Amino acid sequence: MTSECRGCGAQFETLQGKYAPDGSIVCVPCGERLAAQLKAVEKKASGSAFVGAFASVLIALTSFLVEHRFLFFLFPLIAIGVGGGTAYTALKNDDARAALGWKRIPTVIVGIFGCLLALLSLVLSVSVRS
Repeated sequence: MTSECRGCGAQFETLQGKYAPDGSIVCVPCGERLAAQLKAVEKKASGSAFVGAFASVLIALTSFLVEHRFLFFLFPLIAIGVGGGTAYTALKNDDARAALGWKRIPTVIVGIFGCLLALLSLVLSVSVRS
Protein backbone atom coordinates (compact mmCIF):
# COMPACT_ATOMS: atom_id res chain seq x y z
CA MET A 1 0.00 0.00 0.00
CA THR A 2 1.43 3.36 -0.96
CA SER A 3 0.88 6.58 0.86
CA GLU A 4 1.89 10.20 0.53
CA CYS A 5 4.58 11.48 2.88
CA ARG A 6 3.51 14.32 5.17
CA GLY A 7 6.98 15.84 5.06
CA CYS A 8 7.85 15.97 1.37
CA GLY A 9 4.73 14.76 -0.42
CA ALA A 10 6.46 11.85 -2.16
CA GLN A 11 4.76 8.51 -2.64
CA PHE A 12 6.26 5.67 -0.57
CA GLU A 13 5.45 2.15 0.54
CA THR A 14 3.86 2.34 3.98
CA LEU A 15 5.63 -0.81 5.21
CA GLN A 16 9.02 0.72 4.39
CA GLY A 17 8.30 4.09 6.03
CA LYS A 18 9.52 5.38 9.37
CA TYR A 19 7.66 6.80 12.32
CA ALA A 20 7.82 10.52 12.90
CA PRO A 21 8.04 11.83 16.50
CA ASP A 22 4.29 12.55 16.44
CA GLY A 23 3.55 8.90 15.54
CA SER A 24 2.65 9.31 11.88
CA ILE A 25 4.41 7.33 9.14
CA VAL A 26 6.67 9.25 6.76
CA CYS A 27 9.14 8.24 4.04
CA VAL A 28 12.61 7.04 5.05
CA PRO A 29 14.52 10.27 4.23
CA CYS A 30 12.01 12.41 6.11
CA GLY A 31 12.01 9.97 9.05
CA GLU A 32 15.79 10.11 9.31
CA ARG A 33 15.78 13.90 9.02
CA LEU A 34 13.15 14.24 11.77
CA ALA A 35 15.06 11.82 14.01
CA ALA A 36 18.28 13.84 13.53
CA GLN A 37 16.45 17.08 14.35
CA LEU A 38 14.97 15.56 17.50
CA LYS A 39 18.38 14.28 18.58
CA ALA A 40 19.92 17.73 18.04
CA VAL A 41 17.22 19.41 20.14
CA GLU A 42 17.70 16.88 22.96
CA LYS A 43 21.47 17.40 22.86
CA LYS A 44 21.09 21.18 22.98
CA ALA A 45 18.66 20.92 25.91
CA SER A 46 21.07 18.65 27.79
CA GLY A 47 23.95 21.02 27.13
CA SER A 48 22.11 23.90 28.80
CA ALA A 49 22.90 22.41 32.21
CA PHE A 50 26.18 24.37 32.21
CA VAL A 51 24.31 27.67 32.04
CA GLY A 52 21.77 26.46 34.60
CA ALA A 53 24.51 25.77 37.14
CA PHE A 54 25.74 29.35 36.94
CA ALA A 55 22.15 30.59 37.10
CA SER A 56 21.72 28.74 40.40
CA VAL A 57 24.73 30.57 41.85
CA LEU A 58 23.37 33.91 40.65
CA ILE A 59 19.93 33.22 42.13
CA ALA A 60 21.51 32.07 45.40
CA LEU A 61 23.56 35.26 45.59
CA THR A 62 20.44 37.32 44.88
CA SER A 63 18.63 35.53 47.70
CA PHE A 64 20.97 37.22 50.19
CA LEU A 65 19.58 40.60 49.11
CA VAL A 66 15.86 39.80 49.12
CA GLU A 67 13.87 41.04 52.09
CA HIS A 68 10.30 40.24 51.01
CA ARG A 69 8.85 37.34 53.04
CA PHE A 70 7.49 35.32 50.11
CA LEU A 71 10.56 35.80 47.93
CA PHE A 72 12.77 35.07 50.92
CA PHE A 73 11.87 31.37 50.66
CA LEU A 74 11.30 31.31 46.90
CA PHE A 75 14.76 32.39 45.73
CA PRO A 76 16.80 29.87 47.74
CA LEU A 77 14.40 27.06 46.86
CA ILE A 78 14.70 27.87 43.16
CA ALA A 79 18.50 27.98 43.46
CA ILE A 80 18.55 24.62 45.25
CA GLY A 81 16.30 23.06 42.61
CA VAL A 82 18.23 24.44 39.66
CA GLY A 83 21.66 23.73 41.13
CA GLY A 84 20.77 20.23 42.24
CA GLY A 85 19.00 19.49 38.98
CA THR A 86 21.89 20.58 36.82
CA ALA A 87 24.42 18.68 38.92
CA TYR A 88 22.28 15.54 38.81
CA THR A 89 21.75 15.90 35.07
CA ALA A 90 25.46 16.31 34.43
CA LEU A 91 26.20 13.21 36.50
CA LYS A 92 23.47 10.79 35.45
CA ASN A 93 22.16 11.72 31.97
CA ASP A 94 24.12 10.11 29.11
CA ASP A 95 23.01 12.73 26.58
CA ALA A 96 24.10 15.51 28.93
CA ARG A 97 27.49 13.86 29.40
CA ALA A 98 28.04 13.78 25.67
CA ALA A 99 26.74 17.33 25.17
CA LEU A 100 28.70 18.88 28.03
CA GLY A 101 32.07 17.24 27.35
CA TRP A 102 34.74 18.96 29.44
CA LYS A 103 32.09 21.22 31.02
CA ARG A 104 30.57 18.30 32.94
CA ILE A 105 32.82 18.55 36.03
CA PRO A 106 32.52 22.37 36.33
CA THR A 107 28.74 22.00 35.95
CA VAL A 108 28.59 19.57 38.86
CA ILE A 109 30.86 21.70 41.05
CA VAL A 110 29.07 24.98 40.31
CA GLY A 111 25.63 23.37 40.70
CA ILE A 112 26.54 21.97 44.12
CA PHE A 113 28.06 25.32 45.09
CA GLY A 114 24.79 27.04 44.13
CA CYS A 115 22.85 24.58 46.33
CA LEU A 116 25.16 25.15 49.28
CA LEU A 117 25.05 28.91 48.84
CA ALA A 118 21.24 28.82 48.79
CA LEU A 119 21.19 26.67 51.93
CA LEU A 120 23.48 29.17 53.62
CA SER A 121 21.13 31.96 52.61
CA LEU A 122 18.18 30.08 54.12
CA VAL A 123 20.02 29.35 57.36
CA LEU A 124 21.24 32.91 57.80
CA SER A 125 17.87 34.44 56.93
CA VAL A 126 15.98 32.14 59.31
CA SER A 127 18.44 32.79 62.16
CA VAL A 128 18.27 36.58 61.61
CA ARG A 129 14.45 36.61 61.46
CA SER A 130 14.10 34.50 64.63
